[in-house]
Amino acid sequence: MTSRIRKVATFLAFNLLFFFAVYLNFVHADAQLPYDITPTIKEPSPAFGETRLVKDPEKYLTHTAAAAQQ
Repeated sequence: MTSRIRKVATFLAFNLLFFFAVYLNFVHADAQLPYDITPTIKEPSPAFGETRLVKDPEKYLTHTAAAAQQ
């Protein structure tokens, strides 16, 4: 009978320590953040085959025309 009580007490003590450790690692640690989290808005990158407009198309057209003449 005492071995059963000892097993139950050990089980309860282990679970108490385990949940306290989980609380300290996850719940309590997330309460204060050491850095500022600001979401960054990034323009989605096109996949292969999508055409994207450029700001100065003449710059690229003259560069390719000059390369084709040489």
